[in-house]
Amino acid sequence: AGSKAQAHGGGEHRAPCSPQPLRRAGVPMAQSGSWERLITLREDWLSACLAQLPLGRPRDAHVWEQVSDADLRACVARGRLPQGVGDMHMTVLPDAYLLQILSVVDVSLRAVDREAAEGAPRAASRCLKLLLTDGAQAVAGMELEPCPALATAGVGDKLLVRRPCVRRGMLLLCGDSVTYVGGVPAATPAAPPPAAAAVDGQGGPQAL
Repeated sequence: AGSKAQAHGGGEHRAPCSPQPLRRAGVPMAQSGSWERLITLREDWLSACLAQLPLGRPRDAHVWEQVSDADLRACVARGRLPQGVGDMHMTVLPDAYLLQILSVVDVSLRAVDREAAEGAPRAASRCLKLLLTDGAQAVAGMELEPCPALATAGVGDKLLVRRPCVRRGMLLLCGDSVTYVGGVPAATPAAPPPAAAAVDGQGGPQAL
């Protein structure tokens, strides 16, 4: 996978446990399973997070909320996606993966119409193409059928993607296999990983 798989660098990394007034609520940790099953955190980031644990608040719930708000590239020690996922074809990944949206575009719209559609409700007939990261590598995703979790999801938000099929290096996103976890909408889009092309509807996952 080499450099195309790297998702580090670019964009500002959000400090752990910083105030998040714009946070959008997502699925509670209890409905997603233990965060330790989904993500391996950097020890220094986790220590800083736990240092600000409010008195009486459950540890796991606090960590889950902070992970939902953080930039995964700043807090993840190692990713959970298989190495070289962008080179896979006709493979079903066996687990659930916590992924962050780096960019999203409705490729069913003409390029000239996409800017006008910014901030507008997404049509049921949409086809979203996303650039996603597990904090360590980037991979493209394509909405095969409308996913309720993607109706309002934007850059910086987190998704829980269960057992996705990979075709030509792209995760195929279907219906209820995608759960919206939460996050803080980014003021500006996070920069894509070095050597990762923008998700603009041109070309396929080979651009990653």
